[in-house]
Amino acid sequence: MLLLLSLLLPRAFAAPLTLADALAEAMEGNITLRRVTLDVQRAEAGLLAARGGFDPTLNASVETGASRSPSNSVLDGSAEVSTRSVGWGAAVSQLLPTGGTASLSWQELRSSSDSAATVLEQSTSAGAALSVRQPLLDGLGPLSTRAELRSAQRSLADARLGWRGAAEAVASEVSAAYWGLVAAREQLVLARRSQEIAEQELADTQGRFAEGFVGSGPVLQVQRAVGVARQAVVVAEAELAGSEAQLAAVLGRPLVGRSSIEPVDRPVVPQVDPVLEQALVSARQGNADWLRAGLSREQAADSARQARQGALPDLGLSGSLGWSGLDGDPAQARRGVTEGSYRAWAIGADLSLPLLGRASIAALRDARAADRQAELDLELAEQSLILSVEEAVRAVVRDRSREALAGQTLEAARAALAAEQELLAEGRGATRDVILALEDLDAAQVGRLQAEIDLQASLLELARVQGRLLSLLGLPES
Repeated sequence: MLLLLSLLLPRAFAAPLTLADALAEAMEGNITLRRVTLDVQRAEAGLLAARGGFDPTLNASVETGASRSPSNSVLDGSAEVSTRSVGWGAAVSQLLPTGGTASLSWQELRSSSDSAATVLEQSTSAGAALSVRQPLLDGLGPLSTRAELRSAQRSLADARLGWRGAAEAVASEVSAAYWGLVAAREQLVLARRSQEIAEQELADTQGRFAEGFVGSGPVLQVQRAVGVARQAVVVAEAELAGSEAQLAAVLGRPLVGRSSIEPVDRPVVPQVDPVLEQALVSARQGNADWLRAGLSREQAADSARQARQGALPDLGLSGSLGWSGLDGDPAQARRGVTEGSYRAWAIGADLSLPLLGRASIAALRDARAADRQAELDLELAEQSLILSVEEAVRAVVRDRSREALAGQTLEAARAALAAEQELLAEGRGATRDVILALEDLDAAQVGRLQAEIDLQASLLELARVQGRLLSLLGLPES
């Protein structure tokens, strides 16, 4: 019994909820959207890593050692030679916009030896060098150097578009669940009102039967109408509970022990019909799926260019220029480097050419096929975009006509009910006709509300296809 009360008690207190609050809550609590947000964060980390490839690199090393070996000098005779050394070095390397790398290094080595053949028992050697390696074919140029960075930028743009698409889907789902709850609550209100009217009509008919004004037939008809109305209330209550559970799930709320939700907004019916040409222009500028297909096409084309360059031989040019100094005094050794007394240089080229080149040929063919696939996917995305926009525009026009017709039907049902009630009051009508008119009015009210909700959903779908749903609902787009 206590468990039953704990499940039913929270539902007795309905918390008012606007559509804007529901959307804001879903943006924070929806599990799917929170997961897609992590994709954006990972893409941001990937872009940071790609930019890190252009950061200079510092390499430092320290070493010490000692050795004993037989002498190879006549000055030492057959004595052993002992050598001890302590050294350190540092180098800074930087990726160049041309695809090459440049590095600047400094090294010092302090050594001591007891060999009679050495001029200095303790000496310090120092050296500085500037070296550059530049590819001439494969890997040449800024396009190749920045390929990883461009790919990371596209990945981030794609992740953000993916987040926007997921947010639009969540917003559409929340809106549909919200308006579904609005319809369910309205249907329950109408069902309860119909039950009250039917029960009141039953009491009046039974009173007239007791007074002898009507027979048992009208009483049985009204009793049947009361039964139908009570069954409709039970169905409407079940529909309401299901609609509340659906909205709570979309919002990311716990489903166990949840409180009842009271939607307070009503559908808004705009007066302007969409224009197909303008809708297409807007969709090409903002539709997430269309823009993602364009990014995929750009990435495939870039990969094809990289594959063509990768099929070229690996030919590189390298050069170095260095200065050195040697002295027993470390300061003098360093001065020898800075004064440039002893200079050395080297220049060379290296070539790496696969004899068969099947790997690069296969990579090029694969990249070309992927590029063609991306081009076809873009064409399919264009067709899908046009069809989606056309369908969304048609749906808005159709649902606007349905909403106008539902309004006319509602007015006619109200007039018919008033006429039947007037006839009944004058003794010229029948109770069954009044009950049927009430049922028609309830159906017309539900139909009008459903037509308004359907029109609202069509407008939101058109906004989603155009990529402006989030801004229309006042939600952040990133």
